[in-house]
Amino acid sequence: MLDTISAARALKALDCSLVVTLGGDGTNRAVALGWQDIPVLPISTGTNNVFPIFVEATIAGAAAGLIASGQVPLAEVAHQHKVIRVRIDGEKDDLALIDAVLSRERFVGSRALLAPEQLSLALLTRADPAAVGMTAIGGLLQPLSGTEDAGMLVELGPDGATLHAPIAPGYYRDVHVTARRTVPFNETVIVEGPGVLAFDGERERTLKPGQKARLSLERTGPWVIDVERTMRLAAEKGCFKR
Repeated sequence: MLDTISAARALKALDCSLVVTLGGDGTNRAVALGWQDIPVLPISTGTNNVFPIFVEATIAGAAAGLIASGQVPLAEVAHQHKVIRVRIDGEKDDLALIDAVLSRERFVGSRALLAPEQLSLALLTRADPAAVGMTAIGGLLQPLSGTEDAGMLVELGPDGATLHAPIAPGYYRDVHVTARRTVPFNETVIVEGPGVLAFDGERERTLKPGQKARLSLERTGPWVIDVERTMRLAAEKGCFKR
């Protein structure tokens, strides 16, 4: 992860036109930690793949080349992604691209979130019923797209309504939802330890008893390339004609 963050910082210093990433949500979060508003074409090769896209590599490479060479303007084919800004008392800030989750566990341990009975709260940038992970929990309740200037807060507990959801690839489990609501960009969600904060499917930060973290949504994340839009615009411009 540290290598990925360092590489993203180096690419920013080189003023790269576009970066192609191979990985899942966690890899792209690491890239965003190094270069938050990076222009990126994220190809899905990870475990949880809500942020990256499923695309044929030949066409992805062509789209990247068209943008890097200036034949297709980045501004016409990219949209800026939401992020969850995480401010932890007495510690460095953090961020998530898809979800920030509070678990009742006391230690990070293995990074994946595979124990639904430990989940307390999830803040989502999008809620997708066709995805895997925490975003699926929100999506199976009420879908929320990446284009909406809001997120979703899902509260979980043993007394909540039961929802059967894919919290990991091939791993459907019952989760218990006590409440769900939309969270606008100007709202701060405060969570308090003890517990573990997970970002984009991986447990990352431990909150000590009484330690607070403040979560808020912003549209200040990576600029994500629309490959289909890029290729359509290139065809209209005659970029492949010889």
